[in-house]
Amino acid sequence: MERSGLGSTTISNLRNGIGTPKLETILAFCQALELEEHFRADLMKKARVEFDTTKDSHNMYLMILDLFPKANVFQINNFLIEQDFKPWTREKKGKNKTAV
Repeated sequence: MERSGLGSTTISNLRNGIGTPKLETILAFCQALELEEHFRADLMKKARVEFDTTKDSHNMYLMILDLFPKANVFQINNFLIEQDFKPWTREKKGKNKTAV
């Protein structure tokens, strides 16, 4: 939970299959778990989320995952904010804010 920036309710809902997760939630979860691309793709398929390359934000996510595969969620959030995109997760106090 701490590594993903996701709240306990969100994690619980993911674990129990409650609701439809957002792409950003799945990506944050995958980065926190340091999943390889094929595992990320499998989880995205099971969660029924996919990249929509007609959306600028989704193209940005793909670029980040390609250029910064080892970045943590908080580094990615900071980068997204710097580029005027919405972060994947809400900021939690006292989290690592190291630049990408």
